[in-house]
Amino acid sequence: MKTLSLKRKVKKSLLLVPLLVLSLSTGITNAEPISSKDLAEQSVNNYIKAVQEGDIYKAANWVIDERFSTAEEQLNQYKEALISNPFSEVNLKSITPNPDDSYTALVELTRKDSGELNTVSYPVIYKDNSWKLVINGQETMSKKVEKLTKHQNSVVISPLAATELGSYSEFLLKVGKSAYSNKFDMTENAVGVTGWQQIAGSVSDTTVRYSIVKKGLFSDDAYGQTFYTGWNYWDGAAFYITITTSSRTYSGVHLKATNEDIGNSIAIRGHIYGN
Repeated sequence: MKTLSLKRKVKKSLLLVPLLVLSLSTGITNAEPISSKDLAEQSVNNYIKAVQEGDIYKAANWVIDERFSTAEEQLNQYKEALISNPFSEVNLKSITPNPDDSYTALVELTRKDSGELNTVSYPVIYKDNSWKLVINGQETMSKKVEKLTKHQNSVVISPLAATELGSYSEFLLKVGKSAYSNKFDMTENAVGVTGWQQIAGSVSDTTVRYSIVKKGLFSDDAYGQTFYTGWNYWDGAAFYITITTSSRTYSGVHLKATNEDIGNSIAIRGHIYGN
């Protein structure tokens, strides 16, 4: 009798196995798939978290930073930027789809010194089997710097009596695009810039914005800027401008030139000086 009872229990258990497998497979089939938007959002948060944890190698996996030509240059700048990062809090506010199947992430940055907010938008694209945030020269600026740029001091730095701090080679700036000088350290709270800018085959004036920036983990943070409108013979007389940065000097900065012309590419080159 006991043997018969045991056989019935085994048979009953074997019958339950297919039902259990069916139940599990049904549950998997009905699971909600993770959307592209969710994955794109997670990639942005992964980048933010990696930066906040100080892991620049992990951060580099979640970003395409178009400001750098090599991974080594990017990582070296990120190491420096961890120390000088001007933002205490970084929050993803929204992520919205674009017609080309990419997304736009809106990120809110809180400044350490003043608590003021800077809001920056980033493309998020699918590349190399994952979603990545794209940094392509987005800029931030404190209200203090913004106020300064409207009322700049007239500091004179004569190239003849000054030290050359850096230069920017010949670039062809497309509309809205930027180029950078080499990295340099300021010697006082202003730099002088001599340069040339022109539209090839034309004598029309062009407008370029020249800024002193530091390449940060979330933006080019601007410390001062000015605009120059004009046209120069490529081998003729250079223009001269100064850019002031309040009462501070900065190290590890770049001169950034941005094409503000409506419809033309602009050829530029020049030098940066300090007293």
